[in-house]
Amino acid sequence: CSMLVDNVVTLKRDHSYYYQVQGQLGVTGYSWCDFVIFTNCEDSVAKSISVERIYFDVEFWESYLLPGLLYFYTRAVVPEILTKRVKRFNKLYSDDAEYLSYPVYAMGTLPS
Repeated sequence: CSMLVDNVVTLKRDHSYYYQVQGQLGVTGYSWCDFVIFTNCEDSVAKSISVERIYFDVEFWESYLLPGLLYFYTRAVVPEILTKRVKRFNKLYSDDAEYLSYPVYAMGTLPS
């Protein structure tokens, strides 16, 4: 989840934790958060703690996260609220239908 950049532990921008942090910042309206990692440095416990301040990335939120969340809400949450399909059949879609992830939907390609 992290990498070493100029001798500093940094959260990878393509890791799910980064997406989670950006999503939480977008939903809560906060402009930053401190991401804390225990690195298990053998020298001392104090050296094992890494803190990275992560700022809200508006462009990432508006171009990727928010559209994906809205897509999931309209394609999965609302149908479940209206039909209670998962409660009744233990699955969101019928056997002949398939949920498309937002990246697949956004690319305009369907699975073969």
